[in-house]
Amino acid sequence: MSERGELVAIARSLYQRGYTFGTAGNISVRVEGRVIVSPTNSSFGDLAEDDLAEVNWAGEALPGPKPSKEAHFHLAAYRARADARAVG
Repeated sequence: MSERGELVAIARSLYQRGYTFGTAGNISVRVEGRVIVSPTNSSFGDLAEDDLAEVNWAGEALPGPKPSKEAHFHLAAYRARADARAVG
């Protein structure tokens, strides 16, 4: 399964178990020089791989959906923890 597929599966699982609701929450994964992150105003319950946004390490959005405004917090977590592969 791809990183995008894993991220969507985890997001749906969190939603189905009641850990998030509506458009609350963000999730991301570190992938080769960039971060794949949930988009702004998204629900973990209906998130799809094509909905996911990407940012580079400078925090700049890459082409595609608009990233969550919390993406900079995720980048800070990755910088603080070089061993972290994902942030939720």
